[in-house]
Amino acid sequence: MKQVNVVRGGIVTSVDISELLVGDILNIKTGDQIPVDGVLTKAVSIKCNQSNITGEADNIKKDANEPGQDSDCFMLSGSQVEEGSGEIVVCAVGDYSRSGQARKLITAQSAEDDEGTFLQ
Repeated sequence: MKQVNVVRGGIVTSVDISELLVGDILNIKTGDQIPVDGVLTKAVSIKCNQSNITGEADNIKKDANEPGQDSDCFMLSGSQVEEGSGEIVVCAVGDYSRSGQARKLITAQSAEDDEGTFLQ
């Protein structure tokens, strides 16, 4: 599985993405695919490709939200970091993340399609 660096209890450690927990601080950098939903707390020139989630073809500039600043600080699972680095606080993992919810909807729809209708 894929290992990522997180801060837990003030200590940087490497964990498998399946072991990420809400509240972890995840280090991100160019080339990373975001495995969780989270909020940026530190950002250095981050641009993300969210096309597989939102359909938006352009890279989206992300900034840590500072008081009085109107910026996009939300990182969605499945996004690809195209530029920059930073840290995010993990807010949702697995089925509770944006991509997890989409996966559940697709799976549910597939199950309904397999059942057929009363006319078949």
